[in-house]
Amino acid sequence: MNSWAQREVGRSKMAKPQGNLHQVYLDSANTYKQSDIEKSIDYITNSIAVLGKRADKKSLSESLVALGEVYRYHNQYDLAITNYIDALEAYKSTRITLLLAEAYILNKQFSEAEKELQPLLKIEGLKPFQKVRLNENLGDAYRGLGLAEKAVAFYEEGLVVAKKNQITPKLADLNSKIADTYAQDDKLVEAGEYYNSSLQLTEGLEPKRAVQEKEKVADFYNQKNQYGAEIELRKKKS
Repeated sequence: MNSWAQREVGRSKMAKPQGNLHQVYLDSANTYKQSDIEKSIDYITNSIAVLGKRADKKSLSESLVALGEVYRYHNQYDLAITNYIDALEAYKSTRITLLLAEAYILNKQFSEAEKELQPLLKIEGLKPFQKVRLNENLGDAYRGLGLAEKAVAFYEEGLVVAKKNQITPKLADLNSKIADTYAQDDKLVEAGEYYNSSLQLTEGLEPKRAVQEKEKVADFYNQKNQYGAEIELRKKKS
């Protein structure tokens, strides 16, 4: 075997371990994401280093997304946005665009979120859950911009997709967000109807989510001076 062939065989043998090590570092970063931000970031840095100078763009993007997720979890939205943008530059995908838009929304940069999301409406073949997230995020962006009717329209479209594909947790989330939008727009009757729906839908979800919704609706009853309904709901919560 000549020297060139030997080098190629060596590279092929090294490629798989490097790829495996890259994923091991990302898995470790995810393990420490909540408890130790510095350790999590160190693992992600290692995941990038192991890729080398000729890093596979998709793998590099995965590391940058992981870094964005860590910063997002710790409410450092500016840093999350920076890393999602870098990830998109390395490898474009609908998933990363949605993550970037969500970070913009959390950072109250609603116009920037809308700008990222609008082009996704033209993409055919989005997965059902992506369609729901897209409509939900656009609803969030327009609600943040004070455009209540537009926000409700996108939330409603998300509901249609969620119902059709039995994405149950999102049914509760979207009903709740429609109620929030109506309440924000002083349409209290409509808000009450959607809050009632969201309460019923959260009954089948994890207890923490159900408690959160009951707390939100109890606060709504308090604002409407419906203290009897508020007391009854807080009793159920406890």
